[in-house]
Amino acid sequence: MTSKRSPLAPNESDLDVHRLEPPRDFRNLKWALVCSQLCLTLIAFGWTSPLRADDDPVLTLSDFQGSGTNDFQSEAAPVGFSEIQPIDLDSRFAEMQMRIQELESDRFEGRLTQQRASEGLQPKPEEGRLFATFESVLVQPTQSNSTAIIVQTDDGFSHIGFPWQIEHSPRIQFGREAEDNTLGWRVRFWEFRHSDGLTANDANGLIPTGNEGTAGYFIENGDILTGLAFINEGEFQSTVRTDVIDWELQRRIANPIDFYAGIRYAKVAQGYFASTDEGTIQGHSQFRGMGPTMALQINHVLPVENLQLFANLRGSMLYGARKFSATDSLTPLGNIRQTIGDIDLRPGDDSADSLVANAEMQLGLRIVMTDHFSMTVAMEAMHYNGVGGPNPTGVFTGPDGGLNGDSPMDDNLGFLGLTVGSQLIW
Repeated sequence: MTSKRSPLAPNESDLDVHRLEPPRDFRNLKWALVCSQLCLTLIAFGWTSPLRADDDPVLTLSDFQGSGTNDFQSEAAPVGFSEIQPIDLDSRFAEMQMRIQELESDRFEGRLTQQRASEGLQPKPEEGRLFATFESVLVQPTQSNSTAIIVQTDDGFSHIGFPWQIEHSPRIQFGREAEDNTLGWRVRFWEFRHSDGLTANDANGLIPTGNEGTAGYFIENGDILTGLAFINEGEFQSTVRTDVIDWELQRRIANPIDFYAGIRYAKVAQGYFASTDEGTIQGHSQFRGMGPTMALQINHVLPVENLQLFANLRGSMLYGARKFSATDSLTPLGNIRQTIGDIDLRPGDDSADSLVANAEMQLGLRIVMTDHFSMTVAMEAMHYNGVGGPNPTGVFTGPDGGLNGDSPMDDNLGFLGLTVGSQLIW
């Protein structure tokens, strides 16, 4: 007797759920997930294809039991529904969702990495190294008016100026170097404090016998109002003092070029003193101000090992106050003092009323001794425009040899010389 399979009994092939190969993209993986869920649902509920009209009638279990045949029971027993293991669809679905999310995350990170590489994005650079520099600034002051005394000779009039020479002054700076896409900073301080003098008499020929000298500031109708005349001998002295402080930020705008911008404070004080046989005279000028400063530093590596060429350019605009005063002891008036800018009706002791331009230039060589130490030697020039001056402003003009005066507030001051420095980097 040939037994017929019950349509309610599941096929073994129906229970064989094929494994899904890893999809090439996430769209195929999602479709595979939907199909797998549908197949598992059909198996769980035992759905089969619908019967056609020409199919055999469906036999129930009671029909087989009534036949009294033990052979069929032994064959049908292994396919009972009690042996089908239940399937947890929720856990399978959650597991596949987690897998999809992991693949999507990996794909997103890969795209982000490619995007960064295409845009040329680099990791955040490290901060630059700290440095400290000491420079010996060997410069000579150049005053636009360096007159110590005006001497009358047989040939006319001669202005004898102060014989300023190269003087040493220290400049220190410290800060942090700027790397690419970062800001560096530095603080600089420079101080120049020196004096110079001369002696004039008939012995050294500066005031020949029978001739006279004059040192005058304010003149009216050819006569000195403040100053000395008829000088036969005397000692004359000039002093110059500068204090300059810079606070700057640094940005590397190109590989060989660094840009600096910040604030500069400057104090420029000058003095004049004369002790003569006719009396004494003293003059003093001062400018003190603050303003923006900008600088460029250009570096070039030479084909010679450890040798570099560099140049520094700087410009500043300083807003502050200028003062001038002069006093003489000429008898019978004696101790006459005249001032400019000493009295200000505005509130505050440091009222600003003047704008001074400042320019600096440096060109030199750098020798890189080690990775942490280097030395520099350079030519340097500095100029302060309109800071005033303390020296006598009188000049002899006109056919009658009358004395004329100029304003001491318009004088300029400059420095020219050599700079030798050393730098420590760590």
